[in-house]
Amino acid sequence: MFGFLTSNSRSFLGNLAQYSTRNDAAQRAGARCGCSCTVVRYYPDEPEGRFRQRPASGYGLSPYTLFLNISLLLSLAVMVRRAGRRVARPDRYIDGAWVALVGGVVGARVGYVSAHWAYFATRTDQAYRFWLGGLSWHGALAGVVLVLALYCRIRKLSLRRLADELALVAPAIGAAAALGCIRVGCAYGREVLDPCWLATELPDLFGVVSYRYNVSLLTAVWNLLLLVGLWAGTRHAVPGVRTGLLFVGWGAGLGLIDLLRGDAVPYWGSVRVDVILNWLLAGIGVAMAWLARSGCRMRRLSPGARS
Repeated sequence: MFGFLTSNSRSFLGNLAQYSTRNDAAQRAGARCGCSCTVVRYYPDEPEGRFRQRPASGYGLSPYTLFLNISLLLSLAVMVRRAGRRVARPDRYIDGAWVALVGGVVGARVGYVSAHWAYFATRTDQAYRFWLGGLSWHGALAGVVLVLALYCRIRKLSLRRLADELALVAPAIGAAAALGCIRVGCAYGREVLDPCWLATELPDLFGVVSYRYNVSLLTAVWNLLLLVGLWAGTRHAVPGVRTGLLFVGWGAGLGLIDLLRGDAVPYWGSVRVDVILNWLLAGIGVAMAWLARSGCRMRRLSPGARS
C-alpha cells in the first residue's frame, strides 16, 4: 500500500500546488483592495481580480477544536455513567476510553503522514506536530483498534464489549468533527458552478471560498443517523454486532459521501484512496457482525448449552 501511495504523490502535490497558487492570487487581490481579510471568495467563472472578500473571524478558538473537545467530554461522561451500571470494574472501562483516545490521536497522525509521505520525507520535523493539522480518521480508527486489543489482553477484558460501548459514542465524535470542518475547510467538497441544496459557499483548506458540496454537513448528519440507529436498534445485540454495524454504516455511508469531496488525496487508479478504505471497512463490518452472531448461535447449540 505504501508503494501505490508514493507513486500517486506527484498528482497529490500537483493539486496542492494548484490550490496554493490560486490562494496566493486571491490574497494578492485582497491586498490590492486594501482589505485586511484572511479569507477571499473565489468563483470559477470570474477572472482574477474579481475576488470577493470576507472579513476574518474574530474567534480565537477553532470550531473544529471546540466541537471535538466538547464531544469527547460528553462521550466520556456517557461512558462513565454506563460503565457504573453495567460492569463490576467501571474504572477499567474508563481507562480503556482514555487509551483509545491516545491511540486514536497517534494513529490519525501516523495515517496522515504515511499517506502524504512524499511531503513529510523532507520535512520530518513536522511529522509529529499533529496540532498543526493533518489527521486521518482511518488512521485514528486503526490506532483505536490496535491499542484496545492490547489493553483488553493485558487487563483480561472483553474486546467486543468494550468496543460496543465505544461504538455508542463514536458517531457523536464523528459528527462533531465534521461540523467543525465546515468553517475550517479541512474536509471540503468539490466545486460546483451553481448553488444547489447540496452545495453552498464554503472555504477550502486554504481559505478560498466557492460553491462546494457540503460534505461535512452530510457527514455530520449521517453520523447522527448512525448514532440514533445504534442506540435504538442494538440494545440487546450480541457483543460485537454493534461495532460491526458501526463499521458498515461508516464504510457504506462515508464511502458515498467521499465521492463528493474535493480535497487532494492519493488515488488508486481513478478512485480516491479514502473511498477504497471505506468500502473495505464496510466489508470488515459485515464480517464482524456475521461472526459475532454465528458464534453466539454456535454456543447456544453446543451440548453444554443445551444441558
